[in-house]
Amino acid sequence: MKNAFALKVFREEIAEEVYRRVVRALDEDVHNMVLRRVHPKWGSVFRRSLELSDKNTSHVGSRSLDILHVAISLTLGCDRFVSFDERQIRLAHNCKLEIVSME
Repeated sequence: MKNAFALKVFREEIAEEVYRRVVRALDEDVHNMVLRRVHPKWGSVFRRSLELSDKNTSHVGSRSLDILHVAISLTLGCDRFVSFDERQIRLAHNCKLEIVSME
């Protein structure tokens, strides 16, 4: 998540100060257990990734990390998905994940 916001700074879509506030908020949310670090079963993630690729890439243009992110969400049983990336959002939408807007 931090990398996604750092890219927004690079693209001059947000200011460096906004980035620092977001990172502090994310760190606080992890510390307060609002967000938690998880350890997915990677064999299941990779199997799901192959299925997603076969079913979606030729239509959506999914990239490998997009597929992995969505596959992790599905493997962990998530029902909502947060992203700034349009192709990743399309893939998540195709997988019936609720898209959480960050705009």
